[in-house]
Amino acid sequence: MKLEPRSVLRLLLSVVLVGGTVALASSRYFYWVSTGSEFLWLSLASTAIIHLRVRPRWTEALLLGLSTALLTTLVSFIAHFSFQWISVFAHLGLSSLVMLGARAIWAEGEEQKFLLWAFIPGVLFVAFGWLTPPLLRYGQTASPRVLDLYLYSFDASLGFQPSFVVGVAFLKWHWLRTLSVLFYLGLSLPIATAYAGQLVRKREYALPVLLGLLFCGPIGAAFYGLFPALGPAHLFHQDFPLHPLSMADASRLLLEPIALAGYRNAMPSLHMGWVLLAWWYCRGLSWSTKSVVLVFVAFTVLATLGTGEHYLIDLVVAVPFIVMLLGLFAFSLPWNSRARLASVFGGLSVVLLWLGLLRFANGLFWLSPVVPWALILVTVAASGVQQSRLALAEDRARAKSTARSQIESPDAVPELVES
Repeated sequence: MKLEPRSVLRLLLSVVLVGGTVALASSRYFYWVSTGSEFLWLSLASTAIIHLRVRPRWTEALLLGLSTALLTTLVSFIAHFSFQWISVFAHLGLSSLVMLGARAIWAEGEEQKFLLWAFIPGVLFVAFGWLTPPLLRYGQTASPRVLDLYLYSFDASLGFQPSFVVGVAFLKWHWLRTLSVLFYLGLSLPIATAYAGQLVRKREYALPVLLGLLFCGPIGAAFYGLFPALGPAHLFHQDFPLHPLSMADASRLLLEPIALAGYRNAMPSLHMGWVLLAWWYCRGLSWSTKSVVLVFVAFTVLATLGTGEHYLIDLVVAVPFIVMLLGLFAFSLPWNSRARLASVFGGLSVVLLWLGLLRFANGLFWLSPVVPWALILVTVAASGVQQSRLALAEDRARAKSTARSQIESPDAVPELVES
């Protein structure tokens, strides 16, 4: 039986996909990365969420489990690495990508496009996750001095020191720390959940979600360069969280850039940004999906503070930063839309205003605790209002587009919203 050229090409692509995956999983670098960083193997495993969301069948789950077991066995036989159970999660993600990729290669028409929308983002999410450490190492070299004292001073001006309070709670309740850190490390799970939900809801809605989640990191890294900082655990070392400065000493703190070793990834908090973005991208999805993501939001707040990786102000500035991103990728609206422009330039202006105040007007915050608290409340409330206005404008634009399509094509099937 003679194979058609297209079938031969598909067969070759499938062989390359499977062979490349086995080679990657058998490499020492992959083994080192997948077993040495919980964040990265969880990022890989989260691709299974997208996979099973677009193909919700028990047979698919069974096949995925068998593929994972086979890949784990092959890697153990070929590379002779010592077995670690967390590597199974990395292999789960790779198996998921292989299955999606293979199905996309052999599918036709709209089904192929749909599967590619599930496969390619999975690859990109993982790739961005692996590129993050080198970028952060570059930031450490590019900014030898950090501005942690300015951020610490602001947090102290609130009348208490939030990171230290939550840090003490973590010491008292170990279960709370463990649970919060698990949610912190599992950041990729709400991201995958929000993206997969919108992809199933309507493919066109998934594009801004994909771009927003992908470019949150690179764009946020640019702000790391504007205001390099590490977090109170890196500033106080072993004194965190039991030995903060007294309020009197904090108010008299000499503010200056200081040399500290570590990743400059505090301002704004992209962990908070990503999970907040996932929450706002849950619009139109089921309440069960929203509830899962909302739990991640709550525990991310606790984890970012209690581990000493962030100051409270890092989380606050992340809110207008995400409003800016929402506006950048609100493709259902024209660029000159009032709601879109207000989100982009309003969010950017608030972020830059905060960076300027923190760096050059720190004395303002110490006039009274009312001042910093009022600024926080106004920032969060105004950002929430602007996000709601943007969402309403997008919904109206999409409704008009749908109505126009139905007039032009009466037989078109209306969009489905997850119930």
